[in-house]
Amino acid sequence: MIQRALKLVEHHTEIAHVETETELRLADDTVVCDREQIVQALIALMINAVEAMPTGGRLTLKTWEGAPRRACLSVSDTGVGISEEVQERIFDPFFSTKSDAKGVGLGLAVVYGIVQRHEGRISVASTPGAGTTFTIDIPRDPSAAVRGGAPARLAGGRAT
Repeated sequence: MIQRALKLVEHHTEIAHVETETELRLADDTVVCDREQIVQALIALMINAVEAMPTGGRLTLKTWEGAPRRACLSVSDTGVGISEEVQERIFDPFFSTKSDAKGVGLGLAVVYGIVQRHEGRISVASTPGAGTTFTIDIPRDPSAAVRGGAPARLAGGRAT
């Protein structure tokens, strides 16, 4: 799924002179999830990260095993960062720091909803001027209500 999401935002990263890096430690493990929703969430996080690096930078995606039977993934950038004030409202629907022409403030609210539907958690850590990391933590096998089919690989291959 991560490789698919990276491929779908490849054009954005190239235009913005953003390098991508992956540290995928769950390559052989699987997570039962709705693949399309997780890819959608990753794309939204990656596009926001690219937009936060107007002069280029580095986008890093990581996966690892969290608490027992949980999978973690993070999307980090070396962009402008997010103030604490904005972090408090960042997942609110229709909240945006972008001009009206660039967004309506639904991207991170949708990501939050996807993570919640997977019985997961999402957090943000940021320092203005130093970049931002969004971390998602989901169970490897959530309840049947959120299963979207066969197990999906979080990682598949390598990209830098």
